[in-house]
Amino acid sequence: DRDSKLKDLQNAFLRLQYPPCMVKERINKARRIPRDNLLQNISKGPNDRTPLVVTCSPQERPLTYILNDLQSILNRNTLLSKTLGGRPIIAYRQSPNLKKKTSAHKIRK
Repeated sequence: DRDSKLKDLQNAFLRLQYPPCMVKERINKARRIPRDNLLQNISKGPNDRTPLVVTCSPQERPLTYILNDLQSILNRNTLLSKTLGGRPIIAYRQSPNLKKKTSAHKIRK
């Protein structure tokens, strides 16, 4: 099963005009990795980062730059460090627009 999938992948890369010697080398490298090593579960530690959800606005400076500038304040202040649990994860929310408002409601028959 694995070899047939790798053969399909190799054919797909060759159709996309990748160099055949490079494709063959990479496929052989993938075959040398034992399957049992690939199927092992890797447990990740708990994620204690707080999500920071903001509305995306092109006029504003990107929030990542602001967080980089103020990271020292977050690290120095113990209350902020305990509350946020490290650097927050930034998530952007799309601001409402006309297309989103009109397509959100379905017409009843």
